Amino acid sequence: MASNDFPYFLSGATEEHNGLRGNWLCFLSLGATLIAIGLVAIGYPVVATPATVELVGFLLLFGAAVEVASGFWARRWGGFFLHLFGGLLYLSSDRCSSSDRPSGRLATLSCSLCSSSRPV
Repeated sequence: MASNDFPYFLSGATEEHNGLRGNWLCFLSLGATLIAIGLVAIGYPVVATPATVELVGFLLLFGAAVEVASGFWARRWGGFFLHLFGGLLYLSSDRCSSSDRPSGRLATLSCSLCSSSRPV
């Protein structure tokens, strides 16, 4: 073994590390901004709760569109129907979670469980 290979357990991805080190100020400001937003959300839960519900609703709607679109790109029929079912589940979860019914919480829970247990 050559002596210049001593830290053999270190990653060889020094270019990526240098790129990250060059943007440390952006990461620091992002972290400070997220901490400030979190403190505001803790301080004003009446405002933070509807904003979070709306954000999750938009993300579910976007996820449904992406899931259905990726179903059309699937090469097999089984993949098509699986993606279509996932997209419809996202869409139904979005529609149910926008109301204040307990079924909305159940649909959101089933959507998250189904999407996390689906094989890639």
